[in-house]
Amino acid sequence: VYDPSTDTWASLPDIPHRRDHFQAAAVNGRFWAIGGRVSSSSSRVGYNEAFDFTAGRWLTGFAPLPTLRAGFAAAVFGPEIVLIGGEGGGLTYNNVEAYNTASNTWRTLTPMPTARHGIEAAMWNGAAYIADGGLRQGGGAPTEVHEVLTVTPSYQPDAQIRLSSEASLIGNNVYNTTGSGQTKSATSASGDRRSFVVRMQNDGTVKDGFKVRGCSAEVGFGVRYFAGVTSTADITSAVVNGTYSLTGVAPGGTSAVRLEVTLSAGTASGAVQSGHCLLDLGRGHCGRCARPSHRLLALCGARHGRHTSGVSCREHRVPVRQ
Repeated sequence: VYDPSTDTWASLPDIPHRRDHFQAAAVNGRFWAIGGRVSSSSSRVGYNEAFDFTAGRWLTGFAPLPTLRAGFAAAVFGPEIVLIGGEGGGLTYNNVEAYNTASNTWRTLTPMPTARHGIEAAMWNGAAYIADGGLRQGGGAPTEVHEVLTVTPSYQPDAQIRLSSEASLIGNNVYNTTGSGQTKSATSASGDRRSFVVRMQNDGTVKDGFKVRGCSAEVGFGVRYFAGVTSTADITSAVVNGTYSLTGVAPGGTSAVRLEVTLSAGTASGAVQSGHCLLDLGRGHCGRCARPSHRLLALCGARHGRHTSGVSCREHRVPVRQ
């Protein structure tokens, strides 16, 4: 690594997998190296590795490049690294795929009009400019085509849940409206209390907000909401009235709400009571339709002394423009 302030070079640990014709980008204190090939166009790889400058080491195990290729361009849009074009297997590619460094997920964008390789992307005023390149793998057939890629911001909420007594959350990168794959339950006797933590995460590419609405206590139950994992700041009234909001959550940023459910003493055996909590995430309503931009659903209830809390997300994606 070169330090321009001292005009000196220093050696860092070697990359875990050797390769060439890959692309690299610096995002949030990490140097990402994605894709490429080992020796020839037939040995394409999807490795996705990052050097963490704070830790001073390489990190591996990230979601691999979906379309194996080499000689592509890379552009950074917020927390996303967008890979454009490339070559391999006797072909040139017009594929455009975006890696979200905050959520460790890929999404497919509108293809580049002209398939080519040997290209670079120059960023200007929020757009990626891709000029020239080769139309055939391995060289030859140069082109002077000049195309511009713009990426509409992605608004994507995520949520995970756990019992307060547990260390691990479930439901990461699970998006549905049923709570499937992101539901926790606990058994309790009358008079006991069970606590759940719902962590909301912004998996989008721009700052976003969360609006929380929850159920009030029903017969036989007590329900309270608190801001944070251990905080005693009671936000029950605001949550029940749908006025509790969080704004300016950065991409990859998180915020938590603690939900406490109490089964009232003296509740008859076999009684069935249930409630639900609805958390809206996003920027009110999408400008392209009348639906809420994002919705996160949290459920809490009880049957024969069993309390259940779950979360689920529904997203509305704005199409990519090119």
